[in-house]
Amino acid sequence: MHFQGQKFSKQIVDLDGNTFDNCKFHHCQFRYKGTGDTMMQYCEIVKCDLTFAENAEQMIWFLQRLYQEGGVYGKGFVDKLIDHIKAGPQHRQQSSENPYGFVVNSENKK
Repeated sequence: MHFQGQKFSKQIVDLDGNTFDNCKFHHCQFRYKGTGDTMMQYCEIVKCDLTFAENAEQMIWFLQRLYQEGGVYGKGFVDKLIDHIKAGPQHRQQSSENPYGFVVNSENKK
């Protein structure tokens, strides 16, 4: 669903499968399940929280375990992922085999 210029206040907002353009969110609870694409652009977000459920919750659990129990390489993998997230989409190295551009260097020893 596409939301344009809408205001959301004190409610649960499901992100999966939705596009939000120029919307305002105040004191909302974002819920992301990892079941559909989500796009947010030119939105104002004030005092909102984000919760993960279903597939997304499983991914967060996996990354936590990898970081905590994966040794040097597990920590390096998660750190690299966080750096990639911070860099934004303009820094992705895209290819047909790796459309998200995430490359893990096994030499990365943080």
